[in-house]
Amino acid sequence: MKPDIKRRLGKFYIRSALLDRAPGALVEALKGCIVIRCEHLYALEVVEARFEYVAYAEFFDPIKPGTIPPEYTCTIHQLGPNKYSAEWKRKE
Repeated sequence: MKPDIKRRLGKFYIRSALLDRAPGALVEALKGCIVIRCEHLYALEVVEARFEYVAYAEFFDPIKPGTIPPEYTCTIHQLGPNKYSAEWKRKE
């Protein structure tokens, strides 16, 4: 683990439906994350219920102390039956 892990903080959202449809994909997405906050935004169920996460991860960019965590998007690719990969990008 990188020594600056506590500077690699990010915020991201994952659709709630993923938990029911493809739990293995959710496991792959969260691999390498140290989740420090998770909130289920169920009020958005009409639109798209989702989980909001704040986590440390080695693949997030380092930020200065006291900075608001940047938002990231996670794209999950299905590689085969029950095989997934996750791709992370910082939102601009």
